[in-house]
Amino acid sequence: MIKNIAAGTTGTYENELKKLRLAFEESDAVIIGAGSGLSASAGYESAGNA
Repeated sequence: MIKNIAAGTTGTYENELKKLRLAFEESDAVIIGAGSGLSASAGYESAGNA
């Protein structure tokens, strides 16, 4: 089951962290999407390297 925990974030910071922790504990897998900006911010350069 795919669950969007970001929808409806209206609580305090501590409550949101508790919800996030519970979602991690209940999940079978976590999908993290990252674009080229993530590697660029780490200093990796890929343009023009063949």
